[in-house]
This record gives sequence, structure tokens and C-alpha cells, in this order.
Amino acid sequence: MPTFTIMGSGIGYIGGNYKNEQPGQAAKKAGKSLFNKLKLRKYAKYKNKTTIKFVLRMKDRHSAGKTYAYMVTREKLSKPLVVKRGNVEYTINYNYKIESCNLSSNEVKEMTGGALEVVGGFIDKKKMLKGGSEEVEEVEEVEVEDDNEDDPGEEDTDQTDMKVGGKNKLRNKSMNKRKTKNKK
Repeated sequence: MPTFTIMGSGIGYIGGNYKNEQPGQAAKKAGKSLFNKLKLRKYAKYKNKTTIKFVLRMKDRHSAGKTYAYMVTREKLSKPLVVKRGNVEYTINYNYKIESCNLSSNEVKEMTGGALEVVGGFIDKKKMLKGGSEEVEEVEEVEVEDDNEDDPGEEDTDQTDMKVGGKNKLRNKSMNKRKTKNKK
């Protein structure tokens, strides 16, 4: 079953895991949880909102992370519903309506913190990375003098035996003499 997460919302919440086969049903769960977040002190300034826009992303390992934009609207019921399941009785005070919506690129950037530019496409992994640079550093090879070159007791051969992974391999001595140095 695919898992969806909120990449950005109108109240600033990011995260959560919502499982469902269809993104619309997962969006309904996500929308209800966004309105439940309004009870927290961190999101208290949004408590009078009746609609919240958010971006939902599929995060199943078999998918490429397709994104969807939704708008959830909460309406207070005139008469609360009383539902009884087994021995438990609870009341439903609100009705939630989910609609897919089109968000401008500025809205998407603001909600997702710049991680996503367009809804409906796939996430570019390069945009998700923080820090670093794409510049390639140049490497310069430097010859290092060998101290025991003039030792008369040693034969100077071009190859040496190395044991790598349980097997003997031949390697050039000239490779041992080189060191690399980063050029800034």
C-alpha cells in the first residue's frame, strides 16, 4: 500500500505518513490531521482557518515520488453526528471536503521551502540536497622522490607484489611514488 507525506502546507506543517491506495483518500486523512494540528500551540495563529492548501507526495520505494496539490475545507455540522462502533460512542462535529487544486510556483516554493517548484511532477534529487557544490576540483599529480633508490642491496624492478582480496596482484612502483594534491 502506498504511503504519502505532506511536503508543505499553508500552516507550515511538513511530515506525517498517510497510507491508502488512492492519493485522494490519503489527502482526506492528511487534511483532517492538518486541522487537528491547529489545536497545538505552535499552529494556534491559524485556528480560525476554514481552508488549508497542501502538497502531498507519494513516498513509496517503488514509485518516483509523484506530487499532488489539494485544498481541504472544514465545515461545522449544524447537528453533530453520534456514531457508535461496538461499545464506543463518539461525535462528529465537522465535515471535511477535499479538492485537487492548482498552485502557483510561488505558492509551492513557499510551502515546501524551495524543495519543489512544480506540483504534479517528480522531485529532482539534486534540488533536495542541501549544501555542497557541483564544481569539480582539479587534481594535480606530483612526483615524490624515493629515499632508497640508490640502495645497492635492493633490486630495482618496475613491479611489486600486492595481496588484494586474497590474490596476489602486480602493481607498478611508479604508482606508489605518486601522490595527489588538491588544487585550490
